[in-house]
Amino acid sequence: MAVAANIICAWTGAHASLPTGWSRETDLDGKYVIGATGDGGGTGGSTTHEHTSVAHTHTITISNSSSNSSYPLGRNRIAKTVHTHGLGGTLTSNSATVIIQAASNDPEYVEVIWIKSDGTNDIPDDCLAFFEEETPPTDWVVFADTKDKFLKGAGTGADAGGTGGSATHTHTATNHTHAAKTSAAPTVTATNGGGTGTQLASSTHTHNFSIGSTSTTVSTDNGEPTFYKLSIVQNTTGGDDLPDGIICLWIDAEADIPDNWTKVDAMDDYFCKGWADNGDSIGDTGGGSAHNHTSTGHTGTVSHTSSASNNSTNIGPGSASINNHTHSDSANSRTNVINNCTSEANYPEYVEAIFIKYTAAVVSDYYHVMVMNT
Repeated sequence: MAVAANIICAWTGAHASLPTGWSRETDLDGKYVIGATGDGGGTGGSTTHEHTSVAHTHTITISNSSSNSSYPLGRNRIAKTVHTHGLGGTLTSNSATVIIQAASNDPEYVEVIWIKSDGTNDIPDDCLAFFEEETPPTDWVVFADTKDKFLKGAGTGADAGGTGGSATHTHTATNHTHAAKTSAAPTVTATNGGGTGTQLASSTHTHNFSIGSTSTTVSTDNGEPTFYKLSIVQNTTGGDDLPDGIICLWIDAEADIPDNWTKVDAMDDYFCKGWADNGDSIGDTGGGSAHNHTSTGHTGTVSHTSSASNNSTNIGPGSASINNHTHSDSANSRTNVINNCTSEANYPEYVEAIFIKYTAAVVSDYYHVMVMNT
């Protein structure tokens, strides 16, 4: 019995040497397959995915002014006022949001040419199909190149055999800054110096504090799509073959699945990942429809400018200047919060396919008896 028309398996060779009775299914070029819950043929996924991040601020700690010197004024010495800015000497920076760059959706893959039967031959030698048992059919082998990997259709007109992708990935985050924020008016904390004069009045002024360019490092995490493990097996019989239990693909209507083939419900909504024969089991699941990353803490260098510049304050018959000055300051460390990607945003470009299993027709004993008696 030949494989029914439109049933799909995978070819591992060159485009120029497609097997007789089979043709390239171009709708699957460059695509992965995911188990369909209804009819086959639907499409989805994308080549990359993104994450957003949560806006954040820093607490800037502002020390006292840098000098506590006193100024001569007549025969008295008046202490320069020591002061801070803001409540408790702290200031909340302006908000900033880190931009997370897109990353590839390709899990680790091997490229194949998806080929479709014209109904005249069985599965050709060297072709790949799927199997639900650890021991492959007679004269078939677990295809080593596909262990722990996904199958991806080769690009338009391309040969099979290309590899790429990765189980894990990271994202590049753009450097970010926090715009300058103006401090509150000064709060005087000192008294006058050793003379008998009046305390020097505080010059009302502010400082602009900003946090310079800061980098964020994003963690490396698993981004594989939801998967179900099947054994990916290769025909090594030297000819065409159609063993019991072999699993192929169908991308037409579910109602039109050919006789002797049944839907493998366990594959619904799953991509197939090759069984690795290294302690895992056929039927193991993993991956996800979304994932998250973490980031390292960061602080950034605080810089500021002051509006105070040689301001004068009159005291009695004289005056004293309040010179430009600085404050030492620092920002607390913040860990940038990265949101999950949206559901299925990490799914690679795919076509929905029904995974179907072949069961050979059973010839009844009655039929054998009738044949022998004729």
